[in-house]
Amino acid sequence: MQDITQREFDAARQLLRVLEQEHAALCGNDLPALDAATQSKHECLAHLESLTQHHQSGDNPTLTSNTHPEFIHLIERCRQQNILNGKLIALRRGHTERALHILRGVSEEENCYNPTGRTPGAAATRILGKV
Repeated sequence: MQDITQREFDAARQLLRVLEQEHAALCGNDLPALDAATQSKHECLAHLESLTQHHQSGDNPTLTSNTHPEFIHLIERCRQQNILNGKLIALRRGHTERALHILRGVSEEENCYNPTGRTPGAAATRILGKV
């Protein structure tokens, strides 16, 4: 049982490292590193979930690392890093959407849904140039 607990700690530490790598890739606009970090993050989460389920199905499922204060702190750090990464992604997405609105010649107000569920500016596009 102790071995499983240590593996859960190791998996959580690895997840935190991957989340920090993801953050660095986001800050550096490094798409290949971001793709690799995203893949690693999914693998780490699957591994951690597998270990936790295995541990909880053992002889004494109440004695898991999930109740250990250090493990809880480590998982909380992972959660906070993931939230930070998500906010950075949302910020970048907003910048991209605003840039697309400018290129399309559509104001953000025109992009709101009307009572019919459509965006008034969506049908009208502006020609940026002719060849």
